[in-house]
Amino acid sequence: MSGAELPRRKRMRLPNYDYGTAGYYFVTVCTQDNRCVLGTVVGAGLARPELSPVGQMVREEAARLPERFPHVAVDKYVIMPNHVHAILRLSASSAPTASLPEILGAFKSLTTRRWNQVRGVMGERLWQRS
Repeated sequence: MSGAELPRRKRMRLPNYDYGTAGYYFVTVCTQDNRCVLGTVVGAGLARPELSPVGQMVREEAARLPERFPHVAVDKYVIMPNHVHAILRLSASSAPTASLPEILGAFKSLTTRRWNQVRGVMGERLWQRS
């Protein structure tokens, strides 16, 4: 690869698919540079994640998704030290609703803003793109 070429990003979504369609979606959101800021894994054998204050804030915002987007239900989720897995259910609605990318964008924006406010830093990314 020459100095001017950049690696191409892998497509994360299906082309021509409407991500506003009602249904269940499995999503993973990773922290920027895979930093373990959401917590740690504790225990031997049956280990479990122990959330940091940032992880607790992410949990709060995940619980608020249905308040912000009434057509969204957070079916299940788990917060790991450097990523979040979730199953989101989008229900059909006669009113205009947000698509999955819009919902995830709002979640990432809100949590990043709160994270930066607590730390007194602005503009630092909490989450990876895409």
